[in-house]
Amino acid sequence: MHIARILACVVILCISIHTQSQTPAPPRRIVIAASTILDGKGNVIKNTRIVIEGSRIVAIDPKASPVDYDLRGLTVLPGWIDAHAHITWSFGKDGKNVGAGETTQDATYRTAANA
Repeated sequence: MHIARILACVVILCISIHTQSQTPAPPRRIVIAASTILDGKGNVIKNTRIVIEGSRIVAIDPKASPVDYDLRGLTVLPGWIDAHAHITWSFGKDGKNVGAGETTQDATYRTAANA
């Protein structure tokens, strides 16, 4: 009797998982209002809205509504943009940082070249 209940629970769970995988929910739509957007390509877009569906930016539309997040007065960078650098790091042919044992003059030249 106990094993029958466990098997019934497993079957119900499998049916539930299978049913959920057959009917995916539509992606959630989010609208973000922003005063300034840096698009990562060198462009600056003013006073507009970002429309996101699921995990994708689908539109930049100043009239999109309703606004879910009001970020007016702020600057938004959609996506991940790596804006930092380690200009003092230099790597040798072995892939290791060569800066540890070099002279100050050599380190300065490498840093200037990286900058």
